[in-house]
Amino acid sequence: MKNFNIDEVSASLEQGVLLYGIRKFIIWFGFFWSFLLPLVTIVTISLGYMSLDADTIFAIIAVNCFNGGLHILYVYLIVKDKVLKNKVTQWIQDAVIVDATLCRIKEYRVLKNPYRIIVRFKFNGREYAFISEQGNCVTGFNNYYVKYCFKHNGQAKVLYSPTYNQVMLLKQ
Repeated sequence: MKNFNIDEVSASLEQGVLLYGIRKFIIWFGFFWSFLLPLVTIVTISLGYMSLDADTIFAIIAVNCFNGGLHILYVYLIVKDKVLKNKVTQWIQDAVIVDATLCRIKEYRVLKNPYRIIVRFKFNGREYAFISEQGNCVTGFNNYYVKYCFKHNGQAKVLYSPTYNQVMLLKQ
């Protein structure tokens, strides 16, 4: 059995996409910028570069409140990615590569998310079927699974962890 590395996994079918590349850079850049903006505001005010009339104070409060919300979102995404990477690190300890068939689930109702796939494969003589997590706009993987399915023409090698009963998509 081959030992796999976390960098070989692009997503967990149940938990979502791991952050790599430009997405990771954008989230960390936004995190640091949203952390520095209140500090820049404080320094600018304390050095006297900004007049403190009512409109300016309102603008400062509004921008920093919006920025605080973004900062909370960035912290959430970073923590979620860290937790997922820790889980995947556990799952790949006993993972095996299996040949899988990927099919898009076609649900086009407003309340149902159309970006889900089903992964079917055989392992130890049994057939398994797993349905992907629903994507969402916050984490930016709302159509990742469908693109993955299309990119591999419905056939791909995936990692399956029998101990944790988890399916992970490989970077290919």
